[in-house]
Amino acid sequence: MNIPELEQLPTNGSRGRVYGEPFRTADGATVVPVVKVRAGTETPMGVFVIQGGTVRWVAVVDAN
Repeated sequence: MNIPELEQLPTNGSRGRVYGEPFRTADGATVVPVVKVRAGTETPMGVFVIQGGTVRWVAVVDAN
């Protein structure tokens, strides 16, 4: 799956978020990790999962 829009996501934290390198899972989904950047600290926020023409957001859950 070629998704040209993924190339436009900021990767340097300029808008308070960093989008990681997209990767493909064994079942063909594309996963894009997202972290929040504040005061030089990165906090995981979740991932976008792109599969079968749909996109869903999966938030990180802190079990503590």
